[in-house]
Amino acid sequence: MPQSVVFITDESMSIDKLKSKFEPYFEHCFSSESRVVLKSGGNYVTINADNDIIEHYEQAELEEIALKNLRFYLIEFNDFIFLKKILPLVVDDSRIWIDNDHGDILHGSQFVNRVKQYPRWDWRTVE
Repeated sequence: MPQSVVFITDESMSIDKLKSKFEPYFEHCFSSESRVVLKSGGNYVTINADNDIIEHYEQAELEEIALKNLRFYLIEFNDFIFLKKILPLVVDDSRIWIDNDHGDILHGSQFVNRVKQYPRWDWRTVE
């Protein structure tokens, strides 16, 4: 069953730049203008550009994100453990914020620090 997180970036972070961050960890890559599918063994990650996601945010949440001209990417995956290993390598970037859809909207470096500090943290659940 697919699981997801949302990447919130600025206009400088294109889908191709996100693809290049994920690509080293996968064997196969298929892409279009608004979607990237990466596969390795039985694992996959899809990157879906979807600026309509902004409609699900309150203004106060958007104001906390220290970026202008926001872009939204839905990141879907099938293996939490696999993604937990590679996500810290991908998101430690000043232009990436992560929304886990359970109350946390974290800057990329904050996300990385939390994964390191709490190795058993499961961002898919409410704490």
